[in-house]
Amino acid sequence: MKKRFVTTLFAFIACIACLLGFVACGDTDPVSVAGKTFVFEKLEVTEGLKGEEKSATEAQLLKMYKDDYIVFGEDDQFTMLCLNGNQWTYAQDGSKLTLTIDNETLEGKVSGNTITIVIKGTLGDGVSVSMTYKLSANKS
Repeated sequence: MKKRFVTTLFAFIACIACLLGFVACGDTDPVSVAGKTFVFEKLEVTEGLKGEEKSATEAQLLKMYKDDYIVFGEDDQFTMLCLNGNQWTYAQDGSKLTLTIDNETLEGKVSGNTITIVIKGTLGDGVSVSMTYKLSANKS
């Protein structure tokens, strides 16, 4: 009876330790993007293309965005190199990031020091692209 109790207790403690480990591995707190610069890291076509067409489109977009960066102002303005430095608006609510360019709204997510922006349908019917930007230590 004691052996069964000790085994059960040990299993319970092991489960608690695992749960604490999973919690620690979750998303890190998002940084505030205000006053910061984020540099392009990677992109992926997530919907609408497959195979060689997907690879070719990703390669073409990678050439366009490889040196891209986004500069967020302290207010609600941002500039993006690939958009010729024009100023647009943004809003951040925790991990949710909304970028407004002309009349188009892009949704993004801030996770730790990374921004992921999803662009849906701008490359043609049903094509979506996910773009990732990392917080820059060099640009401000």
